[in-house]
Amino acid sequence: MARDLTSVINTQIANQDVKIDFTFKIENVDFSAYVVNWSVSIDKKFGSQSASFTLNNNDSRFGGIDFSDSEKKLIEKYKKKFRKE
Repeated sequence: MARDLTSVINTQIANQDVKIDFTFKIENVDFSAYVVNWSVSIDKKFGSQSASFTLNNNDSRFGGIDFSDSEKKLIEKYKKKFRKE
């Protein structure tokens, strides 16, 4: 059963200011600090889903590594934003 949204979350939605917290793992190693951006595409008609991730590689950490057959996991969570007054 769905839960009601809190007033904080409703305000974020109304103001188009929803904050996302995420975790990005490759083979259970957390690479969240290296994620520059990502996109997810879902096609319900064909039952397909794809994702693209851009990682910061300024220090050449990922040079020559093939992640194509590795398990990747993205967890998105919506977080509450608290203002200091």
